[in-house]
Amino acid sequence: MASSCGELRGLSLTGWQGLSGEHVKFLIAHCPKLQRLDLSGINPEMGNPKSAVSMLSLVNLAQEMGDRLTQLVLSDNKLSGLPQIIAAIASCCPNLQVLDLSNVRTVSHTTAQFHIEKLQQGCPLIRVLRITHSELALSAVSLKEQSLSEGFPHLEELSVASVKSARPVIDDDALLRILKSSHKLRLLDVRGCSRVTDSSLVRVPAWDLEHLFLSGCYVTRINDSGLELICQKWAHSLIEVDLAWSTATDPLDAAVTALANHADKSPLRVLNLCGSSVSLDPVKAVLTQCPLLTSLNLSSCRAMPRGIKRLYEGYALNTLRDNILKEQVSSD
Repeated sequence: MASSCGELRGLSLTGWQGLSGEHVKFLIAHCPKLQRLDLSGINPEMGNPKSAVSMLSLVNLAQEMGDRLTQLVLSDNKLSGLPQIIAAIASCCPNLQVLDLSNVRTVSHTTAQFHIEKLQQGCPLIRVLRITHSELALSAVSLKEQSLSEGFPHLEELSVASVKSARPVIDDDALLRILKSSHKLRLLDVRGCSRVTDSSLVRVPAWDLEHLFLSGCYVTRINDSGLELICQKWAHSLIEVDLAWSTATDPLDAAVTALANHADKSPLRVLNLCGSSVSLDPVKAVLTQCPLLTSLNLSSCRAMPRGIKRLYEGYALNTLRDNILKEQVSSD
């Protein structure tokens, strides 16, 4: 492959558990135009010092690829020396645009420190950052160092979702440290982040967010939250919203109504309310005022009438919308 693919720019080696550091070194040396590399699922269970995703291998990768590396996927691996790996990437790869550390576990089974300001300084072009379900926590740094960082001005996607059993590592402060200058953000996934509140969400600098995933956030569980304000802020741009398992009925109803009551035609296409306490009237508002809606999940919604608690897409969604409209005409 190396001898016949001199123009190779992207390569996925996901799941190649026999891949060694020497293999990666050979590829880097013999594929001079290689820019995008997927090394996910190579070392999912144990820390192998000779693996392609060992600390030495990844530090060497960053040093050798340097400014030609634009995309690196390390998801679904057990890694050692994460701080050193991040430091090498930040020092050597100024053109990196995609970094995926989803489902990364540490060999020591402890939370690894993630120096986000160093990454912001060294890789300012990052557009996609994924650390979903990973054993990572932002390093403690001085307020001066935080203020000197220019953030990720080109960031379009941030995924920091957490599982319920994990110790929360993303809070309001951490979220704002990551997103301080991310005016271009299009996707924000903070599912399961029980320490993320409306305090940080309303201060996210982006004004045209399109995909928002809030299931399991603290903001969906308290009665005096600013959930309505959050949905109002982005009602003009949101295409997909996840409010599943939200238990604070009044703020949830107000938030769903805000999505439906946008002054212009709502762009909303996907709304997940699975397991939530949403009332029927806000759901009716969404059905009648969001003409682009293609998916509505009402599974396990305890306030819904019997027979309605399910996922609606395609023909089923159109039928439900027609029935609601007929009811409104009859009542008028």
